[in-house]
Amino acid sequence: GGGGGGSTIECNTETFSGVTATDYNSITINLPSGWESGRSNATNAYAPRVSNYSTNSPIGNYDGNYLVMSARQGTNYYNWAIAPQYEDITSISFRFRFSNATYGQLEVGYLDGTSLYTLQTISTSNQYSNGWNQYTLSSSDVATINNNGGQLVFMFSSTRTNNTWYHVAIDDVEICVNVPVSTYNVNIASGITGGTVTASPTTAAEGATVTLTATPSGSNELSSISVTGNTSGNTISLSGSD
Repeated sequence: GGGGGGSTIECNTETFSGVTATDYNSITINLPSGWESGRSNATNAYAPRVSNYSTNSPIGNYDGNYLVMSARQGTNYYNWAIAPQYEDITSISFRFRFSNATYGQLEVGYLDGTSLYTLQTISTSNQYSNGWNQYTLSSSDVATINNNGGQLVFMFSSTRTNNTWYHVAIDDVEICVNVPVSTYNVNIASGITGGTVTASPTTAAEGATVTLTATPSGSNELSSISVTGNTSGNTISLSGSD
């Protein structure tokens, strides 16, 4: 029967494994579906793209694809990668790895219209090694992204003004969202005699499994039970119309 509404958390993890990797400075820019990239200067920043060690990545011998961002000549030259848009984000986390333990600046923020905004700046100096690091955005940062269009942005620049290229790799970008779910009441017909029939749970979402238990009273025995829906043994899978 008719019910109400609830929600569930669904997490989307981008591992970049489904994209053909290229060299970090290739003219080919391969990105997952829905991702965008750009750069402030064609000479001192490469647009982010998917790379790996076998395609001459500067990040080191790491097995697997990742998003690589490269820049030089100081923080005036930077690039950016924009994740797909989501609604009602509940959490954001990712892994990153700098190519150099001293020079590099990764900024995490959001896209609002056509403007990029920084929420957190992750510096190599005295904060993170050039190994893989896990990072989780605070709930307040997630709320800010939600309130400004729902698009996560990574920005990278070098903190050293010279001709050496510096890089960061980003992988396992997990964006979890709150997804509304319709729920339905499981109604047991009235007037049942000779025992009881119970349902567990009594409210369920579409596609959920409900267990019906018939308990005869006294010396009675169950002769039959009728259920509307897709049944298997004493379970039923609900659809929105059941």
